[in-house]
Amino acid sequence: MNLLFLTLPAVVFVALAWLLLRNPERIRMAFVCLLVAVLSAVTALLLLRMVDNPGRWKDHTQIAWVSIAPVRGNSLTLGSPSAGAVPGWPGNHISPTINFTAGPGGQMTLKSYGGGGFVLDNKDNVLYGISLDQDRNVADHDGDSYTLSVRKRGWILSKWRIGVFRNGRDLVQNGEGEVIASETSVVSLAAELDQTIRRMRAQSDPEAGPLSRWATQIQLLLTDSNRAYYVIASQPGAGIQPQSSQLPAGSVITIRWQRLKLSVRLESINGTGTPRLIFLPPFRQSSPLPPEDAPAPVPTRLEIEAMPAPGDKAFLLPIGALPDPHVEALLVNGQFQNGSGQPVVDVAQIPGVTSSFDAVIAPYHFYLDTDRDVPASWNSGTGGAGLPMFLPLLVIWLGYLCCLAQIALLYDDTVEPRTLITLLGISLGRSVRARGTGISLCRKSPHCGCPRHQRFHSLAGGPGVSSCVHPCSGVPERRQEAGG
Repeated sequence: MNLLFLTLPAVVFVALAWLLLRNPERIRMAFVCLLVAVLSAVTALLLLRMVDNPGRWKDHTQIAWVSIAPVRGNSLTLGSPSAGAVPGWPGNHISPTINFTAGPGGQMTLKSYGGGGFVLDNKDNVLYGISLDQDRNVADHDGDSYTLSVRKRGWILSKWRIGVFRNGRDLVQNGEGEVIASETSVVSLAAELDQTIRRMRAQSDPEAGPLSRWATQIQLLLTDSNRAYYVIASQPGAGIQPQSSQLPAGSVITIRWQRLKLSVRLESINGTGTPRLIFLPPFRQSSPLPPEDAPAPVPTRLEIEAMPAPGDKAFLLPIGALPDPHVEALLVNGQFQNGSGQPVVDVAQIPGVTSSFDAVIAPYHFYLDTDRDVPASWNSGTGGAGLPMFLPLLVIWLGYLCCLAQIALLYDDTVEPRTLITLLGISLGRSVRARGTGISLCRKSPHCGCPRHQRFHSLAGGPGVSSCVHPCSGVPERRQEAGG
């Protein structure tokens, strides 16, 4: 539906230009500019109307998991259930596994393992990931090992070349294992070697099976600084040592998966030395407000759990590994009601929060917020969260009008239709201009009585001389150009 509204001006313009107008070869530029400006404004208003009716996102509000902290102790672990009774990451990722330990002096120690994703600091330094500046021999938990090589090829297209060697033989042939990544991104090695593995299977190569299993466990990080890193899936006791790093409290790290990243602020709770993680927007674990059980002030029950029962109104958390993964919350008018009668402190301090809830599921505090930051057409969110949609649309529309105004001023004349449509960004054709041969296509000819014509200037006939060739007769007409 959004694509339809965005392309509506172009579609309507083409329909009117080619179907409704009597003489499409002599469309006035000012009329066309006005037509497209009106159509684009109508499209923007339709989009604003859609945003103003957000459907299930009642009151433009979402419930989001914004923070986690242990009930006691100075250590917090998130990741794989193989690490014990620990929660997963927002977005239901269970890797990498990271242990956060609050130390003296406000320092936070991170120990990362398990593969599946990468950890970077706020300067894009890689905290978890093994460098591929040199070719590396990589072994998986089945004992299969290959030499992995990832090299940057070219600066404009940002193309990377993957090589996999065994016994001195490159298993990846020319045209295979090439990745184009213009910015920092995470890719699956198995997906990039799919063509190689299919070729090897078609040739009944015995290496196809082990190579496929080995590549499935490996993720690659390709950075915009032209460096590559890898991680490989591993289990506790697999012989792969965790990577350690230390950051001050208040630092922000980024965890990168394929097509997804999560920004996390590290905090140490004052006076207790307890670590706390703040998940920054955009939220990866969120939902709309549940339907009301009855009109206010009757509260609506919301189950916070990992595996909801039929009929539950539930907010799901990746807590299936915990011994009792369930707690109940109450909402009235889209805001959490706390049993103590005292409001819960907003630990995340994120704009737009209307209420907070501390879901204690031993041994963790899970902090949930109701946040009014879902885009709206005319109003910003509570506390400055979000931007009214009409502002960016208005800026884009005004910029578009400025472009149209320049076209109207520079081309205040009748224009050949294909040239006109090209100027407005719809590539149905293109005017031919060849300065090197002295030939150009004219828009009109006052000397030609034919309704359809083409006029070419030839500089080869001498300065100031032109030739008008009539397709109807093929007879050239020579005349003197004013001013040479």
